[in-house]
Amino acid sequence: MYKYVASDIDGTILPFYESKLSDMIIKDILEYQRKSGNRFTLCTGRGYQITKEFIDILGIKLPLILNNGATLYDPITKVFFGEDFLPSDMVNKLLKIIANYRNTRWSCTSNMGIYYSVDGDVRDIYEPRNKVEGVYKLHIDDFFEKIKSTSVFQFSGVFFDENAQVKKIVSELEEIGFEVTETLAKHVSIEMYKKGVDKLHGVEKLAKYLGERDLDNFVVFGDNNNDLPMLRGLKNSYVVKNGCEAALLAANKGIIDSVNENGVGKILREMIVNQER
Repeated sequence: MYKYVASDIDGTILPFYESKLSDMIIKDILEYQRKSGNRFTLCTGRGYQITKEFIDILGIKLPLILNNGATLYDPITKVFFGEDFLPSDMVNKLLKIIANYRNTRWSCTSNMGIYYSVDGDVRDIYEPRNKVEGVYKLHIDDFFEKIKSTSVFQFSGVFFDENAQVKKIVSELEEIGFEVTETLAKHVSIEMYKKGVDKLHGVEKLAKYLGERDLDNFVVFGDNNNDLPMLRGLKNSYVVKNGCEAALLAANKGIIDSVNENGVGKILREMIVNQER
């Protein structure tokens, strides 16, 4: 029996700051879908609005794990489920803190869409997302007002140069009870979710939905700090060699070729060969 596969996107099958998957990874994933009966899906920190483009490209039929496990989306029924929203009192506490850091590029994923504040660093690392339906760019005061009227899955802030400021904000957020994850690329992003929500939690929700009791029947791929819970918690976990230091130490199956070398695609091909022996 083919295993279920859940892969991170950015840094794992798609190089950071790129908007298009390589032809090779698309080919390898589609072949795994064909051979396995569509057992490949995505497990990402992204929200639905900036993940949906991959559903048809990769032939995804399984539910997607979104917002680092805070929600799942079934592309067949077009229904969201397993939603873990941030408690409203925590959102209010969070808004009071980030109001003191108005020059940071903040974003929020909610049940109404994805919102970015535009008063922070002018470097637009997410330019390809600017014209995506359901993605909104707001000035900081409008950003705050919009957040108050939505149900929130996730907050994040992007920093380019200010490591001391990152540590200060993280300390303040942890003091009020947030679990904060720092993801690393050419910038530092801090991510905040409901306590207990992470990608391992998302895989567990997917397994329950599928009626699969054995998590050893899942293979996962990642590269960054927000992948650590599933890399550590699942037997069949791989990290691409361009991953962060903690991720390189966490994967139980080990390190594979980088995203630019199509590391995930190569493992999928191996899985097919091993299954057909």
